[in-house]
Amino acid sequence: MLNLHRLAHGAESYYLDQVISGIEDYYAGDGEAPGYWLATSDQLGLDGTVQPEHLRAVLTGHDPHTGEQLHHAKNRKVPGWDLTFRAPKSVSILWGLSEQPVADQVVAAHEAAIAVSVDYLEDVAAFTRTGRNGIHRVEASGFIAAGFRHRTSRDGDPLLHTHVLVANSVCAADGKWRTIDAVALYDHAKTAGYIYAAHLRHELTARLGVGWTDIENGLADIDGVTPEVIALFSKRREQIEAQLAEWGLTSAKAAQISTLETRQAKDPVPERTEDLTRRWRAEAAEAGWTMTDQHAVVGRSEVPVIDTAETTRVLDLLSSAEGLTERASTFDERDVICRLANELPAGIATSTIHQLADAYLARPDVVALGWTERCGTRFSTTELIALEERVLGTCGDGLGAGATLAPEQAVRIAIDARPSMTDEQRDAIRQITTSGNTVDVIIAGPGTGKTFSLDAAREAWQRSGHAVIGCALSAAAANQLQSGSGIRSTTIAMLDIDLRRRHEWFDSKTVLVVDEAGMVGTRAIAPLLDQAAAAGAKVVLVGDTKQLPEIDAGGLLRALEQRHPIVTLNQNRRQQTPWEREALDHYRSERVDRAIDLLDEHGGVVTGRNSDIVREAMVRDWWHHREDGDNALMMAGRNSDVDDLNRR
Repeated sequence: MLNLHRLAHGAESYYLDQVISGIEDYYAGDGEAPGYWLATSDQLGLDGTVQPEHLRAVLTGHDPHTGEQLHHAKNRKVPGWDLTFRAPKSVSILWGLSEQPVADQVVAAHEAAIAVSVDYLEDVAAFTRTGRNGIHRVEASGFIAAGFRHRTSRDGDPLLHTHVLVANSVCAADGKWRTIDAVALYDHAKTAGYIYAAHLRHELTARLGVGWTDIENGLADIDGVTPEVIALFSKRREQIEAQLAEWGLTSAKAAQISTLETRQAKDPVPERTEDLTRRWRAEAAEAGWTMTDQHAVVGRSEVPVIDTAETTRVLDLLSSAEGLTERASTFDERDVICRLANELPAGIATSTIHQLADAYLARPDVVALGWTERCGTRFSTTELIALEERVLGTCGDGLGAGATLAPEQAVRIAIDARPSMTDEQRDAIRQITTSGNTVDVIIAGPGTGKTFSLDAAREAWQRSGHAVIGCALSAAAANQLQSGSGIRSTTIAMLDIDLRRRHEWFDSKTVLVVDEAGMVGTRAIAPLLDQAAAAGAKVVLVGDTKQLPEIDAGGLLRALEQRHPIVTLNQNRRQQTPWEREALDHYRSERVDRAIDLLDEHGGVVTGRNSDIVREAMVRDWWHHREDGDNALMMAGRNSDVDDLNRR
């Protein structure tokens, strides 16, 4: 695991005060390990143990030996970055409870993995900027970095982790020192974390013969270290999760804030290593974990070797519908590395991961799409590109095909029956009922009367003898479409199952309305379009390209917005006051802070000290609206939160 955050000015004192001032204590068995220089720090003559004055110099942008300023950057507001490498808890337990020979091997594996990860970051993220306003990004020779290894969490549990401080100074090819263009650091931090974890597994398997649990999101635990023991030594994690539960939040940013909020001051008198080991073993023994169990996790596995068949299987998986394009239409080398780290056997060498990543990107079923400064070359697969081209071709070929035309009289009757309709809505109904296109697209913003308009279109089609059915990605959206427009609707998944059973369900008198089409992946919508085109039926895609994007690989609605005739609904009729419409427009355009500020100014935001208070208020407001006859809805991000609100 790798966390990355900026250093504040003077932050080096924490590491120096905790570590350098206690070098003698470290060698006596007390305190943390002394800091050490790594990466390409030798370009400034830095090697071996960190000296306080040298670290302070490089973090303030000075030569550590002469004291001269390395560069005169006006925008140097950040002294550097802290890259914190944390071993999985099971690894920390193996290190903390084992005899010295095993513990030393765990530390060596941890530091080897850090070196490989930092080398990767130097290859892909050591950049600076030149030219007016930093218009040009240029490569630098590497980082000036110091590592500080620590032993425990703030609750005294074993936690093997190292803070790697990267100074905000790099040397460009012209020999001049400049500040780091840190964008690449953030862009590649996740991949560097995957590389660290993968190489740590390899090193520990090679050195100690440990096995591993299944890899999830780049992480795995040592096979044989039970979840109960991991929970026993995860008191800090429990504190953070308890705080998150109280807040009712789950995001990575919330977890970072929770970590700071619940952080206790470190003991000014650190325990001796032998005392820590003795205490940890006693805690484990009380929970039923003996040294026999501890010894049993070592010597049970070997470094895996994958043959050609296994390599082909994994690379084929990456190109499949369940592979790299399952959730996104494009990918880059970072995505390939992370996915290989997940799919290949635990313990495989990271050099093998990099070799297979190169081999995969050279395969004929992988297509290079273009290069960007931040991501490098973007790729897709021939399978997905062919599917996207076929879908767009179906839409284009169906223009003016005469699909499910409604007579003008039927359209006029449907419109006249709804005198409150706006001119915009009337035009939209006429276009989709009389265009004759196999596929029509409606881009409708929130509050613009989408389902009201579709209700009129449904009547016009049905008066013309056409069958109108609807579908959406979720059951809730399908129910809303049905209740608002009168169109019998179901989920896309259920419709697909029905179509597979009945084969030729669509015919030339069928109209299919797909609601929230911007959220539907290309692979989900392609079979519907194929069958509609083959049967001479009509499909109406309705959605908003500025709202939630696809869960699976998609982008069809956005592509059609640029290439296909579209019908638009822009006039917001739901929000009656100008400030409400303005807030919604800000939110839709991703100006979320401005939207929340507007809502807050007009009493539209309810806050509380914790999630319990907010949920009580939420349910109380919902109940009052229901009592007044209003249509009120509560929403939450997780099923557990939904269950809690429903229970209340």
